[in-house]
Amino acid sequence: GLAHAESIKYLIGQAELNDKLSTVKYLLGERDVSLSHALRAIYLFETLEDPVRVGSIYCSIGYQMKGRDMAKANSFMQKGISILIKRDNSSALESAFNNYGVLKEMEGKLDSAEYYYTKSFKLVSLANDSIGIPYGLNNLAGIALLNDDFDEAKSLLDQAYTIRKIRKNEYG
Repeated sequence: GLAHAESIKYLIGQAELNDKLSTVKYLLGERDVSLSHALRAIYLFETLEDPVRVGSIYCSIGYQMKGRDMAKANSFMQKGISILIKRDNSSALESAFNNYGVLKEMEGKLDSAEYYYTKSFKLVSLANDSIGIPYGLNNLAGIALLNDDFDEAKSLLDQAYTIRKIRKNEYG
């Protein structure tokens, strides 16, 4: 594992494993250990000159911090999104914009949430992503519901349901 990758100075392995361990530790509720692994992964991916991975991890940290420190969550998300925009990585930006929309929604900033959900939705639509599109429609439906636009919410949810039914996606 990680100790072996470190002993043979295998940087990409160390970076990948730290990134994965960050996620695992977060899911186990070990927030400080998770952050430590994420920051180590950022350092290693910076050393490897992989800015897309760096930006994605910053966004991941921001998303993970949303329930603990919204100011830091926003700061990490903004830093990650800035890096990803410079690299024009639509796949990473789709996720980043979507997750940033969640933060904005949690803050009660529905116009901002809708803005970022829409940016994410445009990217998944351009990619014809049959998994991402229904999630985007659901997020936009949630904003419509919070704005008491029930007809729009129903229309968006119906579109998402139709796509999921065609794909036989029971999870969605």
